[in-house]
Amino acid sequence: MGRTGFGGLVRIAWRAAKRCGRSCTMLLMAASLSQSDLAAQAINGVLLESGTNRPIDLGLIMLFTTDGDSVAAVLTDSDGRFRVESTEPGDFLLSATSLGYTPTVASSVFTLAEGGTISLEFRIEPQAIQLGGITVEARASLIRQPKLVQNGFVDRVGRGFGRFITPEDIEKFPGTSTADLLARTGRVTTRYGFGGDRILMRSTRGYCTPIVYLDGVRISMDGLSLESIAPVSVLQAAEVYRSASEAPLRYGGGMGGCGVIVLWMR
Repeated sequence: MGRTGFGGLVRIAWRAAKRCGRSCTMLLMAASLSQSDLAAQAINGVLLESGTNRPIDLGLIMLFTTDGDSVAAVLTDSDGRFRVESTEPGDFLLSATSLGYTPTVASSVFTLAEGGTISLEFRIEPQAIQLGGITVEARASLIRQPKLVQNGFVDRVGRGFGRFITPEDIEKFPGTSTADLLARTGRVTTRYGFGGDRILMRSTRGYCTPIVYLDGVRISMDGLSLESIAPVSVLQAAEVYRSASEAPLRYGGGMGGCGVIVLWMR
């Protein structure tokens, strides 16, 4: 997630955790093992406004590994409560933000044992929103593509989750291979063998086979190559999500398994 703002917050998690100080004040209330669901490790909490203890509705809570990989993202409810889960135990960082508040990374590293849960209160500081002249800038290559607006591609680019290949990127691409184009995201590779090539996704646990969507429809890649279904000459844009927590719900977000690749044709 090579972006500034909350979508890129994980890149500075360690530095922010060291600088965080009192604005990241957290109260660790309890730690217990859930015997009913040993497959899930979770952090249960409530997001509060620092100083007033007012619950924050629709706050965005994100869970990261200490290596910077996103694990889960949830919104708080009307009482400020949230629950984020990891399919595996380990050490994690927690961040929070909401409209009118300072994006904050917790100063603590949370260790979740297998089947373990942690309960906590997370406080973040209010941040004044300055209103003034508004300047809107956008790439003409995206504006001229109504299909990419209608299918939500432009909106997802703005949100900053995942890696995106725009029409402008494709125009500037010097090669002719779709596999090589996707490899430029740093997340996709292709293995060639008997019966054709096989598309794979790089994950924190090695290589796995991603889910592939073509113009919003999930397809099976068995016996097919990228070049046969989506050659660069007719490819309009692409989205690459390394994990289920990154991918939109309509494309398998929240489901287990490997990452997701979404291809859009002209």
